[in-house]
Amino acid sequence: MSEAHLQTANLKDAILVEAHLQGADLFRANLQRADLRGANLQDARLIQAQLQDANLEETDLMWADLTEANLKNANLDGTYLQGADLRRAVGLSQEQIAQAITDENTLLPPVSPQSRCR
Repeated sequence: MSEAHLQTANLKDAILVEAHLQGADLFRANLQRADLRGANLQDARLIQAQLQDANLEETDLMWADLTEANLKNANLDGTYLQGADLRRAVGLSQEQIAQAITDENTLLPPVSPQSRCR
């Protein structure tokens, strides 16, 4: 399913373990509670995707565009985020970022003054 066109798809609760979705267009897709462990989503377009409570453990999101994607309570343990654009992601915590694998090319949201004080 590489480069699949899945805009606005309802994949809520889907089991997509180790799925090959590199370059897929998942604009506004509903992936709430989806199991994407070990999936390949390199270069995927996840703009405004709903990823609340999704399991993204060891998922490859390198160079993915997660602009305005909702990542509230998503499991990012070991998720590959090198080069991913998370600058405007929603619901992303410092704890989630700490569990993921990032590099100097990962675009992270600005740290709020409140999160620095904790």
